[in-house]
Amino acid sequence: MKRKKILDNRLFIIFFCFITSFLILLICSKSSPLYPFNDWVDANAFFTMGKGLFNGKVLYKDLFEQKGPLLYFIYGIGYLISNTSFLGVFIIEVISFTILLFYCYKIINLFLNKNEYLIILPLFSIVLCTSRAFTHGGSAEELCLPLLAYSTYTLLRYIINKEINYTIVFINGLITGSIFLIKFNLLGFWFIWIICLLFNYLKEKEYQKLIITMMFYSLGVFVPYGIWIIYFLINDGLYDFVYAYFYVNIFSYTKSGGIVIGLENFLKTLVSNGLVIFSLIVAIPNFIKNIKINKINKIFFFLSILFLIIGIYGGGTSFRYYILMVLFFSLFSFIKLIEYYQKLLNKIMNWKYSYIIYIGFYVCVILSSFIFSNNIYMMRNNKDTLPHYKFAKIINEETNPTILNYGKLDLGIYTLTNVVPNIKYFEQQNLNYKKYPENADAQLKYIKEKRTMFVVYANTLQKEALQEKIPELFENYELVAEEEHFFEDVTYNFYLFKLKLDGDK
Repeated sequence: MKRKKILDNRLFIIFFCFITSFLILLICSKSSPLYPFNDWVDANAFFTMGKGLFNGKVLYKDLFEQKGPLLYFIYGIGYLISNTSFLGVFIIEVISFTILLFYCYKIINLFLNKNEYLIILPLFSIVLCTSRAFTHGGSAEELCLPLLAYSTYTLLRYIINKEINYTIVFINGLITGSIFLIKFNLLGFWFIWIICLLFNYLKEKEYQKLIITMMFYSLGVFVPYGIWIIYFLINDGLYDFVYAYFYVNIFSYTKSGGIVIGLENFLKTLVSNGLVIFSLIVAIPNFIKNIKINKINKIFFFLSILFLIIGIYGGGTSFRYYILMVLFFSLFSFIKLIEYYQKLLNKIMNWKYSYIIYIGFYVCVILSSFIFSNNIYMMRNNKDTLPHYKFAKIINEETNPTILNYGKLDLGIYTLTNVVPNIKYFEQQNLNYKKYPENADAQLKYIKEKRTMFVVYANTLQKEALQEKIPELFENYELVAEEEHFFEDVTYNFYLFKLKLDGDK
């Protein structure tokens, strides 16, 4: 009885979610203090944009990147906590993941009604954080997971129990607006979320509820969007925002034959994520089939997942972290698994010393992340061995240094040196040159005009081939450091160039 009271305690549930999030992310995320550095180029790009935002730079106008402004604001908070490390980002990740697990717990309670099944949460966390889709930690998809969990919970609670109010509708509007300002191609789920509500109200002829729901939802969407519109209007950056975030992403980042290539990429991703995806394919249809709701709402729930996938892969491009939001639904695989073995689990739970099994199992699950995480190799590295720290040490010997991260996404040198870029195209985006030549052309122009004191470049090319490829770089800058670094199955050559003095030419 005492154990049941503890498990029913809301504060205990939150603490359990927090400690699980903290321990697993401590091992699996490169933002963790256990790692020397998060060398993921995307995370460093977000960090640089966030740093620029809080140092007076206007997003998209002064610094060019492709994700949404709210993501940069979140990373900016991380920057304020720790200027030259990912400690702040790690704290944000832990808070975000805690919220995710709390609403996963509430989803589980819709079907199992026993808090003893909390053991699902660390298992589910391991599936997410050791998957290839988790990458290095700190992705936009990861930070959107708690929003998806809340909206999934409220959708299920509505279609199962018809429990919803206008506050929940407004919050989901806020979430939709926030997702729109983080990464808009993730919006497919929320499109079906609101359509499901409106359709049910229309079907039941509850026209007043339909109208009020539309008003509250629209208001929620507008609040975050309106705040950022005001920011861009004040800073004369609205055109740059619309052009960079919408036009470039839609017309320069996507590939021709998008939906067909997207389907192909999605299927490849399914194969690469193996057992997790197999469990999704088997469990989700079975879960939807057996859930006690009418057929129309079963279709809506299925469509919410389908539209999420279409939004993610419809543009034709694909990176391994794209599927992380879809992996959220592996939660239902665990729910079905518990239902299948419920009698056996009930016997274990009713045993006097079952807490021993609980604690032992929990510890084993947490420790298993050392085995299954894709990032453990980086934990074994020392700061002094990384080119990022070696380059930062050289750069920080100068007064007010400026840096160009040439030809690649942000390698992390801006982060470690605490340098705010003095150039708009501070990195090279993954853009088709024929569709958007401005980025690459501007970077080469910066080298020709000697706009920065240092240039950092990473490639698989040797120095001789590099000199042939970019002669302007060797003409205006001297090579002062060269290192190797292993990243995502490839060994890169890292080069640091310093501006030549007039007498050195």
